[in-house]
Amino acid sequence: MYKRNLRKTKTDKLDCLSLSELFFTTDFKEYIKPDDIYLNMNALSRQYHALDELCVNLKNRYKNLVYLCFPEYELIFKNKSIYSDLALSFIEKYPHADIISNTRIDALQNFFKKNGFRHWKKKPLTIKEYAINSYPSVSKDDEITSSLSQLARLINTYQKEIEIIKYKIIFLGRKTKYFESINSIFGIGEFTTSLIIAEIGDINRFKNIKELTAYCGLDPSIKQSGKSINIKGPISKSGNKYLRKNSFCINIKYFKCY
Repeated sequence: MYKRNLRKTKTDKLDCLSLSELFFTTDFKEYIKPDDIYLNMNALSRQYHALDELCVNLKNRYKNLVYLCFPEYELIFKNKSIYSDLALSFIEKYPHADIISNTRIDALQNFFKKNGFRHWKKKPLTIKEYAINSYPSVSKDDEITSSLSQLARLINTYQKEIEIIKYKIIFLGRKTKYFESINSIFGIGEFTTSLIIAEIGDINRFKNIKELTAYCGLDPSIKQSGKSINIKGPISKSGNKYLRKNSFCINIKYFKCY
């Protein structure tokens, strides 16, 4: 247990060093407690990732139920707009095609008008036409319909909580020392910068780039025993998985720009 570290490196030399350290020394490495701002940012980062993962699962379930209750919703709210506040509020109130068919057009128009939609007169006419000609797989009294309404409400709530967390973590991130330096890197916005700082903490605790690479789990695994050695193994993936995920997203954004 003493010789375990972030690196998946197993060599005869390191084995001897670990055994000698364990025999001759009894003191472990000094632990430096990070500042409260980094602890708070890390807590917000983990909360964001937890809610985001949960929200993704709910969205997948939500999309499947939309196909059963009113598949034409994808034609009304195209692409990612089906997860917008307006779409979620509307689907929560009118989760089934038959419910819309039995609702007066002025009631639908009033809903869009209250939510500040520009084409509040025209949009309900299109929705009403789709609803009349729709053939849903379940009835409006089915439990699946009520489940869709519940999912729309939950996703809307989680998305609002995620936005609050984003605001908080950016607010704290701007107070840190290296925020401007990291944010100046091409393809990294304020939120991604804050997530990186939240997971790294005080970067001065790393002596060199190799330690930071190992903390991200991006260093190659090395195995050696006797005359057999493999120095070109896959990445260790033994470090911070959230930081490694952010690094992957940064690479994707960078390549998309070209």
